[in-house]
Amino acid sequence: MNDFLAILEQGFKAYQAGNLIEAEGFCRQALFFDPENLDSLNLLGVVLSQSGRNEEAIEFLQKAINISPRDANLLNNIGQLYKAEGQLSNAFDAYSLAIKINPEFSEAHSNIANILVALEDNNKALEHYYRALEIDPSNLMARYNLATTLSLRNEHSQAVEVFRSILSVIPDHFEAHNNLAFSLLEQGFKDEALDHLDIALGINPEFSSAYANLGYLFAKLSDWESSLEHYKKATSLDPNRAEAWIGLGNAHESLGNSIDALDSFQFAVNADPEDGNALSALCNQLMGVCAWEELTPALEKLDAIDLRRKGGAKKLYENPLMSLTRTSDLQANAIVAWSWSEDVKLAVTGLEINFSFEKRRKLKSILNIGYLSSDFRKHVVGNITNDLIAMHNHEKFRIFAYSTGDDDGSKNRKFIKQNCKKFRDVNNHSSAEIAQLIYEDEVDILVDLNGYTAGSRLEIAALHPAPIQINYLGFPGTVGDFFDYIILDHVVLE
Repeated sequence: MNDFLAILEQGFKAYQAGNLIEAEGFCRQALFFDPENLDSLNLLGVVLSQSGRNEEAIEFLQKAINISPRDANLLNNIGQLYKAEGQLSNAFDAYSLAIKINPEFSEAHSNIANILVALEDNNKALEHYYRALEIDPSNLMARYNLATTLSLRNEHSQAVEVFRSILSVIPDHFEAHNNLAFSLLEQGFKDEALDHLDIALGINPEFSSAYANLGYLFAKLSDWESSLEHYKKATSLDPNRAEAWIGLGNAHESLGNSIDALDSFQFAVNADPEDGNALSALCNQLMGVCAWEELTPALEKLDAIDLRRKGGAKKLYENPLMSLTRTSDLQANAIVAWSWSEDVKLAVTGLEINFSFEKRRKLKSILNIGYLSSDFRKHVVGNITNDLIAMHNHEKFRIFAYSTGDDDGSKNRKFIKQNCKKFRDVNNHSSAEIAQLIYEDEVDILVDLNGYTAGSRLEIAALHPAPIQINYLGFPGTVGDFFDYIILDHVVLE
């Protein structure tokens, strides 16, 4: 027995020193003396797993479980191996049994939540993450995965809080800085997001995801050259990151590089053939270059992926503008648009902003009309808005313009500025700050000129900063229930 314990101890020491080959040898020697020793079987399973031999590791852990079927730790460990091998169903069963045996097993709750996220059951996953943290508030992995899942669900206010709590404990957690930056960006906090991305890259200069988020940030600022530069860096560091290829494609498209955009979107699909966002971007670009033969199978694949999401609480991958261009089926258009509007509302959930208009319910001799757009510039919407704003009766209406796009110094922008009561450049403001400004300006009618087009900030309208809100011009279709009216002509209506 003493020889056996000495051999096993040497195995542990070798493992702790990182000498996996030696550790494996000692474990096998120990098992020669006692083939049913749980510690030896478990340690050998861990060593084999870290050596990249998961199938062998599963075999030895299963032997241990057969000997001790109510050992929650062994079940949790084999669950990790099943997950690593992509056997999600087996992993789920192992974690479930571990939790059944030990309901207070924080790590198992966190691990089963990870499986549920992979299976796209985020609601159930959140229950397990919260339970894991209730049992063990110091479980930072569960906390990080909770925040990431909240972000995936577009619940960015809650995600921001959780990421901040992680950084208060681990200030150099570069993944948390990066993901916090993304959630901040989704709420319009560009400056703070940039700070966290700089910190993330200061800690890890080769972090592809942070470069991709920088590309996204500059895209929101309509600085497409900078966006292109950062997405190129992201794809060079990680060619298998589909989202970075999509961003690169969007930057190329915005700069007029149609062929480069098409190539980027194809690279995105090649990186992840099941990525609905990549397929949607590719389909949209194929439509733009009239590549009909390539478009048909791509649309069929996209429709198959979206079909699996219909009926749930998930945003469809097909974007509403593409839906309008590819089909005249009004019900199909509405389903796509409503799925996107629900996602927009989730983005502002938790901001706890509630605008009241009770004190404004009175007759007014002059109405305040606010126009919200990213396109007060050299752009087709800017061209039309020139005449639109100039033709208002300025004795009966005060015109406010809220610009969420870049200042291109164009004649359009200057003309619009000159013909407004107030022109507010809010490109660097958060959605909450812009909504507050609209409310404080006492705008009676807010007209959004973007809808589901590039540069839109629909989260502002979702916060209801004006008593009457209208969708007009940029997107000729249904947007969401945060608009009271849509202005159409007979061509669009029919």
